[in-house]
Amino acid sequence: MKRLFRIAKRVIKDSVQRFSAADPIVYSAAIAFFTLFSLPPILFIVVKVGGSLVGTARIAEEVYLQVREKVGEESARQMQTILESGFAEGEGIFSQTLSFLILLFAATVVFSFIKKALNSIWNVKPKPKQGITKFAIDRAFSLILIIILGIFIVASLLLDSLIALFADEFSDELLGLTPYVVKMLNNIASFLLMTVVFTLLYKYFPDIRSPWRPMWVGGLITSGLFTLGKFIIGSIISGTDISTTYGAAGSLAAILLWVFYSSVTVLIGAIITKIYYLHKGYQVHPTEHAVAIEIREIEWEEEGEQAPPLPDEEEEARQA
Repeated sequence: MKRLFRIAKRVIKDSVQRFSAADPIVYSAAIAFFTLFSLPPILFIVVKVGGSLVGTARIAEEVYLQVREKVGEESARQMQTILESGFAEGEGIFSQTLSFLILLFAATVVFSFIKKALNSIWNVKPKPKQGITKFAIDRAFSLILIIILGIFIVASLLLDSLIALFADEFSDELLGLTPYVVKMLNNIASFLLMTVVFTLLYKYFPDIRSPWRPMWVGGLITSGLFTLGKFIIGSIISGTDISTTYGAAGSLAAILLWVFYSSVTVLIGAIITKIYYLHKGYQVHPTEHAVAIEIREIEWEEEGEQAPPLPDEEEEARQA
């Protein structure tokens, strides 16, 4: 137990030090900005994927309820308007194909930036001149994550139904505690599903080859942080009269604020995952399409003196 506390203390200490260097605030702000443009196509794909399993109306209603719970009634109505507006289909095959490609690109923009943020935390980057193949692979992974989000909503609905069935079956034994038991089981189910999503995100989005165990630990920790942050963010948004401050844009501002704080939580979880990963003795190995990068601080000499040579300059001097 003492060893576990020592590891936790070192991980927390190193994570705090790494936080400022990783710039999660800057990346989270950028992710929130890109979400503004990616949100309609993401919702469209999520509802289509989930709707193919349990019905479009059921998924759209669940999206509305989830948004209302997290960021309020006005933002939920804004999401409902986006879903109801839909996307106009082209008359011909070419128009439909073009519309689908534009939709796909717009939906995956925000996820490509999440990948960039995670790569920055792990100090890796894609190799230059990777071409269309790497671009297509990255977009495919982004699309897969969107599909997983749709399946996540479907799984939540199914679990809610099973939990409600369980509560009805054992209502007599629960002695009037049914609402509390249902809420507790729903929270546990949501926590476990989020753990799976975060684990997959940390495992497959950064350009690294990593074992499963530290990613599961990272996913579990992030799920806990996200669950805690969800209540804090909800309290901040509900306690702030955003509609008065931002007027007609208040509903979108609330959504972007929630995305921003959520992104900060996910990136903090990624930092903790990396620190834990290194403390367990694992090495960071980039994938075949990526390279590791090294960040060094170089101290400049006093004014008038020559600055220290860069690594490439040292190599050129030796060759000369």
